Amino acid sequence: MHAALNHCNNQSSLLLSFSSHGKNKPVYEFLKQYNLSFFTVHSYNSGTTSIAAPLSIQDSGSTENNIWIKANLPPLHPEDNILVIEMEETSGKGVEIRDFSIPKILSGKIALYEKEYNAPVLTNYLLTSKTYSLQSFCQESDSHKAIFYKPNDLPALPPMITSQTHPTLVPDSTFILKKNTMFSFTREGFIKIYSENSDSLWFLVKNKNYPKISSVEEMIEPLIYITSDTEYQKMYSHPNLKVALDSFWLSIGGNKEYTRKLIRSYYERVEFANASFTTFKEGWKTDKGMIYLLFGSPDEVFKYNTREEWIYNFDPKSPIVFIFKSSEHSPSYGFTELDRRPEYKGIWLQTVEKIRNGSIVK
Repeated sequence: MHAALNHCNNQSSLLLSFSSHGKNKPVYEFLKQYNLSFFTVHSYNSGTTSIAAPLSIQDSGSTENNIWIKANLPPLHPEDNILVIEMEETSGKGVEIRDFSIPKILSGKIALYEKEYNAPVLTNYLLTSKTYSLQSFCQESDSHKAIFYKPNDLPALPPMITSQTHPTLVPDSTFILKKNTMFSFTREGFIKIYSENSDSLWFLVKNKNYPKISSVEEMIEPLIYITSDTEYQKMYSHPNLKVALDSFWLSIGGNKEYTRKLIRSYYERVEFANASFTTFKEGWKTDKGMIYLLFGSPDEVFKYNTREEWIYNFDPKSPIVFIFKSSEHSPSYGFTELDRRPEYKGIWLQTVEKIRNGSIVK
């Protein structure tokens, strides 16, 4: 689930998108299956400040992968920082709850729409194969400054390495985007679109297959976490990258059938990390993406105003806790950095060894 929040004259419009898992499911079927409601809270440490209320849906639509809705919200309390969405199955089978940081999803008075489906863009990434248009609200200016940055290709460092530099981006070009004018991108990078007196929009620009990976080069890159520098460079310098990649995985899996399962499991995690943790770089290259790629989904997640804790109960007597803190140095809002510690070295090396022995953890 992705979200964006627009403000205009004390009115708030909420945009939500839900994965349809490639089934192009009609909106009316989705709305028959779920009851959607919301409430807000001041912080992750406080109780609710309003009773859960049904979403007042004003518009909706679908794409090849998502269903989206637009709902009007009553004026939000200025101290409320967390928006909680409840998806209750009408069959009574269960309730899914998602929380969003209001400052993180606040997109001010501008939004991007995808031309093909006239659908709002709620992900953190754009595709070179798509055409987009900029829409503004509440008498916002018709022209907006945009800065395009060169790609940042540096993957996260292992969690036990405590010395690291803060992320930086190199500007490539500056241009003006006009309201309702169609535009597209021919190369990858990172873009920031500025709105007058409100928050800016930012997106990673990737190829048409993102968040999936399709090329051999893209499949080799995430192996940096489970290979030595020598292995990694040797694989990349091989005259036939496909042969090098297949040989690496077959050496782990032992036979073709099990190797296929390992490959599927590993790259499903890469895709999930890209879909969930993308910032100014691919999701698998972020701290959260790195931890998810090796350790899988955490057993427990605790959220606070300025940090998030992922807990893994490999040993119930001594759980592993990874702490992600809000970064003040990030080019994109909502980026978090891992609190790196030397004591992570043991569990990191153990996990890499398990993967190298043919076992994807969890």
